Amino acid sequence: PSVANYINSDSSGRYLLAGGSSDYVYVSVDYGVTWSSWVNTQSPGDRLIYAKADSSGQNVIAISTSSNLFTSNTYGYTWIGAGVIANSAICNHNFTFLAAVGCVREAGIYKVYFWSTDSDYGWKRVYIPTDDDCDSSSTFLTSDELGKFLVLVAGTSILRSVNFGQSWTYLSNRSHI
Repeated sequence: PSVANYINSDSSGRYLLAGGSSDYVYVSVDYGVTWSSWVNTQSPGDRLIYAKADSSGQNVIAISTSSNLFTSNTYGYTWIGAGVIANSAICNHNFTFLAAVGCVREAGIYKVYFWSTDSDYGWKRVYIPTDDDCDSSSTFLTSDELGKFLVLVAGTSILRSVNFGQSWTYLSNRSHI
């Protein structure tokens, strides 16, 4: 494919997904030997700028340029809008836990929301108080393989969860590290 902003693969490297530099998303099912491309029809003109696949490569969570969250269970060939605003997203190795974090402006104040789903009951939202305003370029989320242990960076705040994001502990302020 042309230059991409992201590339992701399954655990074997057979299934590859790339995109972000144009309205096209690229998929390879043969270790990158050949590629298929298509336009993101869920949100025309809204490019996918980040994607993360589960260990099989079949299930993918992605974020677009307008911070919309999408999921796919077809190796990235088709997408479903999740109705979630996100700046960073993760999925566990078997796609039974999905999570995203978004910095949302409400009533003139930026608030950090953590979204999660266990893939059966829809998305739920948790407000996370931080010590400062955040923006999309400074909001990141990472986890262990299952999604139980999470670390969130929002603005200069660093927080941790040990229970799939149900509660959060403030660890520190990055400006003091």
